Amino acid sequence: MPSGQYLGPIARQLNGRINMFKALGRHATWYVPAVIGLYNVYDAPPEVKMRTLFEEGFEVVGGWGGTELGYALGLGIVAILSLGPFGLFVTVFICATAGGIAGNEISKGIGGRIYDAGDRFGDRIYHSLDDLIGAY
Repeated sequence: MPSGQYLGPIARQLNGRINMFKALGRHATWYVPAVIGLYNVYDAPPEVKMRTLFEEGFEVVGGWGGTELGYALGLGIVAILSLGPFGLFVTVFICATAGGIAGNEISKGIGGRIYDAGDRFGDRIYHSLDDLIGAY
């Protein structure tokens, strides 16, 4: 039997599995950070629960944006260097991961600062409605 007759079915099966893992990875970039963020909000003390929710929401969205920018940067590097399929995978994986982590950290800090700016009365920061009422 010629070996060529087996390559078509093997390629179709591999392509189906690659598409499945691609979809799984795309969903994991949203679901995993969102679940971790919700757990962090649940686990936060009552006086900082709202701030934690605000920071975690910014973190998930910033991580998504950073991942997308890293993905685009990785594709650009692959196009410039004319890398093959393995180089494409490694480069995009590294760039998208680094972009996602950077987006997480940057947007979490921004979310905290925006929350603090909204909670300022004078020079004091109030972390809950009880703090604000208790001060007055």
